[in-house]
Amino acid sequence: MQPLVSIYLPTHNRADLLARAARSVLTQRYQHIELLIVDDGSTDGTAETISRLAQEDHRVRALRHAEPRGAPSARNLAICAAKGDLITGIDDDDEMLPQHIVSLVAAFDHRYSLICSGFVRKTKTGSRIIAKSRKVISLDEQLMRNHVGNAALTLRTRLLEVGLFDESMPAWQDYDLWTRLITRFGSALRIAAADHVVHLDHNSPRISRRTLEGAERFMTKHSSLMSDKHKISQELEIFMLRSNPMSSADLIRLGRSPNLLRSLRYFVTSNASWLRDIRDQIS
Repeated sequence: MQPLVSIYLPTHNRADLLARAARSVLTQRYQHIELLIVDDGSTDGTAETISRLAQEDHRVRALRHAEPRGAPSARNLAICAAKGDLITGIDDDDEMLPQHIVSLVAAFDHRYSLICSGFVRKTKTGSRIIAKSRKVISLDEQLMRNHVGNAALTLRTRLLEVGLFDESMPAWQDYDLWTRLITRFGSALRIAAADHVVHLDHNSPRISRRTLEGAERFMTKHSSLMSDKHKISQELEIFMLRSNPMSSADLIRLGRSPNLLRSLRYFVTSNASWLRDIRDQIS
């Protein structure tokens, strides 16, 4: 018998986007699922949208915070209430292509801490496939940058064992959780598929907005695991998030291997406004 897969979906005041995300889950080719939608204190028509979805499909379970508590808290509420042995998630502005869960479940192997896939990044100017290649993600690589992305399939018990999403993190909560899972249970596996769509083509802000603070918190939290090369990579990420031009001295300091190409690219684009505009369109 197919294992039950639980999918958590936190949402706040984005009823239209929520409907698209939910339907992308409910139309998955893998049918043995439950969708736990957590209304994080919405004040628009979100409650009505969730009620309608639950009436249309018995696999929808509705949960709610009376007051907004943030996406990590909403995800944790769903994870604790989930009934499936396997669990994954989706943001309310994203969507799953129909084969997504089939592919993840088919690849599931207890030897890996989690299974993830590549994804399609969709912006107002077009779409770009990110990380569509099979890769075993070691802790060493994960400490350099987030190779998993914002969604992964794993055992629910593993999420509970590592302490769920850190609700004190202002951003990078996914990166933090995947890193703790890899630290505890070993390398992750990314499959050669890009069947998760990350939408950046709307005007509504994404759930995690305080990215720079989250990056700084991540580095502090995991610094004991990091070698010098990891710290330089994280410092480069933080530098780029500040969106300041990179000086020659910064390039020398942060451009050490394996960050040389990223540093050179940012050095050029951060000092040429027209190249920066092109970078923003394709990144």
